[in-house]
Amino acid sequence: MLLSRPTKKAAGIEIFGDFKDIESLHETVHFLCDSSILVPQMEDYVLGLAYEIRHCYQGDRLKEYFGEKGVDGAEYFGFRYLWPQFLVQLTLLRKVANSIKTNHEHQSNLFRLEHIALDALVKLDPKMASNIFALLPNLAEVNHKDYLFQFIDFQTWEYVSDLTTKRDRLFDLEDLMKELLPSSEDYKEFRLGLVKEAKKKGCSPLDLDYSYEWPEFKW
Repeated sequence: MLLSRPTKKAAGIEIFGDFKDIESLHETVHFLCDSSILVPQMEDYVLGLAYEIRHCYQGDRLKEYFGEKGVDGAEYFGFRYLWPQFLVQLTLLRKVANSIKTNHEHQSNLFRLEHIALDALVKLDPKMASNIFALLPNLAEVNHKDYLFQFIDFQTWEYVSDLTTKRDRLFDLEDLMKELLPSSEDYKEFRLGLVKEAKKKGCSPLDLDYSYEWPEFKW
């Protein structure tokens, strides 16, 4: 059984499960990514979640005891993921699962992942959670051969570097997710800048290493 909670400063979500839960989730993410429904840059982007899940069940991330010792208690493995990145990856996983043949385990893992994501958002703000989940199907538009995935990381970087309080992050998260749409003015402006830079360097905008020095932030 997967469990979740929002991080204290609303930077992201914490996901927990026993070894078999997390291992099964890892297999599901890989299965969906291997379907060829996702364009290459988005397949690689979603595999970033699989990477984190693998390190989770290997014991490299969080560990926490849930329940009452001697009764129903158990040690769970866990990991943290930043909201903007995670919600895009969740959207793309659902897009694939709706497009290909899956088995019951794949669907149950994905439904559970969606459930705990919604549950964690509701704990932060029920109205915001409802609005964001209504938006997610539209976010599948990022699965386009020309979409610059670097913008997702840029927005996420701003989310944790420019916004440092729980209140500010909750106020901004819904708008930030809307800005990730290919039709948003923020994305168009970002894309224009990368296209100009790529022309100067004689490469594709998708090949630009648009990395950041991530600040030390409070989750």
